[in-house]
Amino acid sequence: MEKIFRLLLCLGLVLSCIPISAFATKGEPESFWGNFETPNGEGKHFAFADSRYYDGTAQVNVFNIGIDFGYNYNGNAGFYINGDWSDLTKVYRRKDYYKNQEFTDFSDNGGVADPRPEGYPINDVGADADGTLDSYNAGVYREVDLSNFDTFARSAKINYEGIVPDGYPMTTYIEIWKVNPELEMAVDHDNVKRGDTFTATLTIDNHFKNMDGLPTADQVSFVPKNAIAISEVTKVNNTYQQKFQATEDVNADSIQIKAGVLDTATNYNAAEKELTLPLDKLYFVSYEFISGSKDKELPNEITQLLPFDEHRYESGTSITAVKPDHTSVKVKDGVWKFEGYDADSKTIDSNITFVGTWMFTPNATEPTESGNQNDSGTTNKPENTGNTGTKPDKLPQTGDDSNPMLWIALLFVSGSAVIGTTVVGRKKKYNR
Repeated sequence: MEKIFRLLLCLGLVLSCIPISAFATKGEPESFWGNFETPNGEGKHFAFADSRYYDGTAQVNVFNIGIDFGYNYNGNAGFYINGDWSDLTKVYRRKDYYKNQEFTDFSDNGGVADPRPEGYPINDVGADADGTLDSYNAGVYREVDLSNFDTFARSAKINYEGIVPDGYPMTTYIEIWKVNPELEMAVDHDNVKRGDTFTATLTIDNHFKNMDGLPTADQVSFVPKNAIAISEVTKVNNTYQQKFQATEDVNADSIQIKAGVLDTATNYNAAEKELTLPLDKLYFVSYEFISGSKDKELPNEITQLLPFDEHRYESGTSITAVKPDHTSVKVKDGVWKFEGYDADSKTIDSNITFVGTWMFTPNATEPTESGNQNDSGTTNKPENTGNTGTKPDKLPQTGDDSNPMLWIALLFVSGSAVIGTTVVGRKKKYNR
C-alpha cells in the first residue's frame, strides 16, 4: 500500500510539472500559454500570442507582453508589464480591462493607490502589439518581433507608454497549424472519348494571395482510373495540371481522376478531390437471317453463314452491313439465294440488327418418258388421225434432205478406192 501511495505521489508531481499546453487541443490558441518557464527575476521577457491556422502571412496577434526590468517594485523581484506571472491562467487581454464603464475609468484615469473595482484584473499593467514571425509557414515559433506596442491598464498607461520600439524581439510560443485545402477539379474537354488526350486541373482556392505558400508540384498528386498519365504535374500559381490519355477499353464506362494534396505539404493538410468522366455508351451490331419462302425453314447451311461483329460502336457511327460469305447455297432439294438485308447501312443510336432474307427455289422435276407429262404423271402421245383429206401445211418429206456436196465427196473417195484396188491387183499379177 505504501508503494502505491508513493507511486501516486510521484505521478502527481510529474503531472504538476507538465505545461498547460500538454492538455491543449488544436483550435484553442490560449491553451499554449504554458509553453515557457515563469521568469524568475533574471531579466526574462515574454509575449503572449495567439496560435492560429496558416493564412499566408507572418502576422500574429500579441495580446499581452511581459518585461523584466531587473528591479523591485512594491516588493516584487522585477516588474512585468503583463503582471502576474505566478498564475499563467490569469493573463488578461485588453477587453478584460474595459468590460464596463467603471473598469474603463479605472484603467484610463486611476492612480496606483486608487481602490480597485470589484472583479478588476489583478494586474495593474498590460500591453499588446502586432507580432511578426520570421516565416509565414506553418510550424512552431519561439520568437516574435513586436510593432505598434500599445499599453492598457492604469499603471502601464501612466508609466510605460512607448517603452518597446518597433522590431523589438520577444520570446514567445506560437503554433501555426496547417489548413485544409479548398479544392476544385476540372478537365479541358466537355466530352472525353476513348483514346482522347485531355488535361485535368486541380485548383486550391484558399491560397491567401500567397502563391509561394501553396504546395509544390511534387506535393500534389493525380491518380487516374481508366486513363494513363502522359506528362508530369505542373504548377502555375494556385493551379496544378497533368495530361492523360483515356482508355480504349470498350468495357470501361467512365474515367475517374483523384487529385489532391499530399501530407508532405508544408502549409496544407492532406486532402483529395475526385472527378468522374462518363464515357460515351457503346452499342452492338448484330445480324439475323429469315426465310422468305413460305413454310420453309432455313437450314444449317444458311444459319452458319450469319456474320458476327464483336466490336462496339459509339453513337452516330455509320455501319455498312456485312454480306454473308456465300449468297447462293445448294441443298439436296433446291437452292437458297440471299435477297439482301432490310438496309444496306444504318447509323448507330442504339443496338442495331441487320435482317437478311433468303429465298428457296426447289429443284426442277425430270420427265419419266418422251413426250409431255400430264398432271397424273402419264405421257401424252400424239394421236394418229389418218388422212383427213386436208391439204398439208407443208410439202411431204422425201427422206432426202442431205447436202449435195457431201455426196460428191463420198463419190470421189469411193472412186479413188476402186482405182487403188485395181492398181494393186495388176502389180501382184505382174510380179508372179
